[in-house]
Amino acid sequence: MTKPLSGAKRPHHVRLDNMVYFVSASTFNHARYLTPVSHKILLQEELFTIASQHGITIEAWVILDNHYHLLFQLEHGQNLASFFKQLHGRTAKMFNDEDRVRGRTVWYNYWDKCVNSDEDYWVKFNYLHYNPIKHGYVQRLHDWPFSSFWFYLETKGLEWLNECWRSYPIKDFRVAEDDLF
Repeated sequence: MTKPLSGAKRPHHVRLDNMVYFVSASTFNHARYLTPVSHKILLQEELFTIASQHGITIEAWVILDNHYHLLFQLEHGQNLASFFKQLHGRTAKMFNDEDRVRGRTVWYNYWDKCVNSDEDYWVKFNYLHYNPIKHGYVQRLHDWPFSSFWFYLETKGLEWLNECWRSYPIKDFRVAEDDLF
């Protein structure tokens, strides 16, 4: 039986109705199981399909090679665990089938935080979109296709995204807008 990396802790999950959540979910031992583009596409498709079945409105998201982040509105708090159980169970099976691996543990867990203010929301919104740069996948947000950045670029525009960045910067991260977008 495989074991998680030492120091890994099981989080306490908060279940509140009509709440905005920020969630981080990681693969088991941070293995890069999401590296194939096909796995990112599968996760993205299942994410939106299963979310709609659980009364979840996804507001922002990013998928990387070994984790993802979500910002979403949850109608019924008791749906939180069943949503992740279904999402992680279904995608683990799909990834293992595609990779021709039997019984591999794909997901470790998810960590959820309730968003407690407008500022908290927008800082997490920016953090999530910045994550591919933070982890060294790309130099600019335009270069990472697996996030809601593109949705907001198309629907709200670059100036709106720049204003979000100026108004709610990520603490301890300083970058010029021209270097980010």
